[in-house]
Amino acid sequence: MKGAIEMESFRLAKEILDYTRQFRGKIIVVKVSKHVLAKDKKLGNVIRDIGLLKNAGIEVVVTHSDTHFRKDPWFTLEPVVFLDISTISDIAGHVAMGMTPVVFFGETSFLSSEKAIASLALKLGAIKIVYITNQDGVFQSGKLLVHEMNVRQVREMIAMSGVITHDMLKRVEVALMACEQGIPRIHIIGSREGSLFREILTCEGSGTMIYDRIYHGIRNAKKTDVSEIFEIIKESVKTSVPLDLIERSINDFVIFSVDHQVHGCMMIKDDGKAMEVSYLGASPAYQKPIIFQRLIEHALADVEKNERWIFLDPEKNTNLLGMYPWFKKLGFAKCSLRECGIANGNGNKVWVRKYI
Repeated sequence: MKGAIEMESFRLAKEILDYTRQFRGKIIVVKVSKHVLAKDKKLGNVIRDIGLLKNAGIEVVVTHSDTHFRKDPWFTLEPVVFLDISTISDIAGHVAMGMTPVVFFGETSFLSSEKAIASLALKLGAIKIVYITNQDGVFQSGKLLVHEMNVRQVREMIAMSGVITHDMLKRVEVALMACEQGIPRIHIIGSREGSLFREILTCEGSGTMIYDRIYHGIRNAKKTDVSEIFEIIKESVKTSVPLDLIERSINDFVIFSVDHQVHGCMMIKDDGKAMEVSYLGASPAYQKPIIFQRLIEHALADVEKNERWIFLDPEKNTNLLGMYPWFKKLGFAKCSLRECGIANGNGNKVWVRKYI
């Protein structure tokens, strides 16, 4: 138990350091809602998180539309500067001097204010807009927190009446607009302690991320991926594989990366007649069906291209035992390799799909 906790702490620390290196020197625009500004505890949580991001070298521009804004709590972020709607060069100049601009956007309409904030973020070259609200993110039908959506999924959810709660719908529409204007990622989060920090510097996050551009992908594994593949196999597949075996077989591994970090893997062995997929797994912090889906789709593309059978032994991938119905939809069937004429061997059932 102690070893597992230590390993999880190590993984989380590495994740935070990786994101810190990636975002250092970049600008994030944070919009704080009136509901949060009015509550001392919530506001304190936000200010502390902004301070942590600043200490990590990430530049933060804060925006708000509250005429009753209180400056006193923000002085803990020194150096901080308070601005009314200002020129981009003025705001950028304060950022370059290491200051935290807190920009008031006036009492314009909600939509006009949000358009102005998106325009500001775009002109500053910000990599994200984070909306800090009195809710932890977007909840589907008011129950299930949606951790991430692309713009197509957002449009579909908006079109389906009642899927997004009424009080969040306007915020989601604004987030979609900002994403379509060119901001790579939009985040909607709550104001709990650590929410902003976790949303920016961990894969799991704390709220909902909306994105337009693909931020994850599949590539061939490299020698530098060995230790991460080892951890994924151990934690996800629940199988112990010697490090030297992974090193020797590194050219047979394919990995799924999120923000350039390894979060999924599989091994593909091709004997010229059939391709075996094994060690299909995802990191505990990012255990999402999309990883398995993308990796299997990648393998199936190779199958079609090279006219091979593809099979997966569930005994080697016990983490997938409950997913057979999903594999069946992709054309897999339970069959022994001997019955399928792929290879000799025992009569153990594997999941097999023939190229079409």
